[in-house]
Amino acid sequence: MPLKDRHFKAVWVVYSANDAALSASQEYLESAGYDLETAHRMINPLNAAGEAIRHIFLEKFLELGEDTGRLYDYCGSLFRETSPDNFLTKSYFLRLPMMKAVGQSTQSLMLTNPSLLELLDSMPIEPPDVSASNERFDDVISWELFRRILSPRLDPLSETNVELINNLVKNRKDEITRLKQRCLRIASEIKEPGDRKDTESEIERILRFEINNEISDVLELDRQATQSFITELFCDEKTWLAFAALVAGLASGGIPLTSGADNSCFF
Repeated sequence: MPLKDRHFKAVWVVYSANDAALSASQEYLESAGYDLETAHRMINPLNAAGEAIRHIFLEKFLELGEDTGRLYDYCGSLFRETSPDNFLTKSYFLRLPMMKAVGQSTQSLMLTNPSLLELLDSMPIEPPDVSASNERFDDVISWELFRRILSPRLDPLSETNVELINNLVKNRKDEITRLKQRCLRIASEIKEPGDRKDTESEIERILRFEINNEISDVLELDRQATQSFITELFCDEKTWLAFAALVAGLASGGIPLTSGADNSCFF
């Protein structure tokens, strides 16, 4: 795969999946006002199953001395005491306690499950001091702008788009750098409270008349094709209203929560 090793970075997240961790995930859900039944509707079942398997076949297996007979008995006891749905929910949220540390620091968190936004917004976390975080928030805004510009051309990660990304990274480095720098400058200019529709209109104006050259240079488009591309970008009104809401939230001191699916912006 062309992007392997060069543009993918593996990060190992270390966290517990033992009995205490399962109890902690439920406690954090309840602290946000959610019971297990309500939270179950938010989970990704495949990810939850992976975490559940990890609890049983790694943590508990080692805890019981790798004795499969005792592990079998544990599973019987486990599912007599809790339903499969509730077990999956607690397993899915094993990493939820880490949110307390994230919320009290200047770290950013990128989500792949937009269903969690409401829950995370309800968690009893004291937001960080945003007065010293303007530069980081500019980074968040510029990243969101950068990926929203390029995502329609590069997503999803099909074989063709992977080849396109690889070609851009190898042959358009300077053009990509200029586009990223322009997005960062724009981020510092638009980060003022205002009406969401006004922010959306301002972003469209900037893309058409101030950043159009950088877009055309990265994607190798002529002037007419660039304007057509920008017009298509703003056909998805919800995307840009969400971006305007993010800008407004950061401007008012909110914690930067943003979500997305698999994204191909590896630049």
